[in-house]
Amino acid sequence: MDQSNQTARDTNGEGTATAESWRPVAGTNGMYEVSDLGRVRSWFLRGYNHEARGGRRQVPVILAVLRAAHYPKASLRTPGVVSTRRVPIHLLVLESFVGPRPYPEAEGSHLNGNSRDARAANLCWESPSANWHRRYAHGTATKGEDNPRAKITEADVRDIRAAIAAGATGISQALKYGLGHTTVSAIKHRKLWPDVV
Repeated sequence: MDQSNQTARDTNGEGTATAESWRPVAGTNGMYEVSDLGRVRSWFLRGYNHEARGGRRQVPVILAVLRAAHYPKASLRTPGVVSTRRVPIHLLVLESFVGPRPYPEAEGSHLNGNSRDARAANLCWESPSANWHRRYAHGTATKGEDNPRAKITEADVRDIRAAIAAGATGISQALKYGLGHTTVSAIKHRKLWPDVV
């Protein structure tokens, strides 16, 4: 397996050529490698006859990046298995260059706030809370109406608070907006949507 460095052209985002270091992706028997610049290459030789024998390429192929909503992904195969798995590239880089996930809840965090920058120098493992605070500081955190899972708008929050202040029950507001009564209570006490006045 070729573990030597290669020169990558202008992939570090700074306009300079950088030596690119490659390491094997864990759990792939050396069939895939990831670089510290966030690229993935395959030694896997596809095809029925080659797969049955665990075929290996003479020269690796750089995999195309799958553009997901937020994070670039790579499609990895296991010999003998028809389906592929799509893995966020920043997690492959972290596991190969920083180390395994330190605890189950740890998240891969992008230091510069750019979720498409999967360079090892831009990544670290963080707690969900620390990662959210980093995204908030970068302005990339989704909160309030910007959160795709938000069920209500800021106007709804104001209406709920006004209705409760006027004597409506939290349960009536929960039923009206399709929320849980504990969610309405958290809105009332400004534990949720605290920025909405």
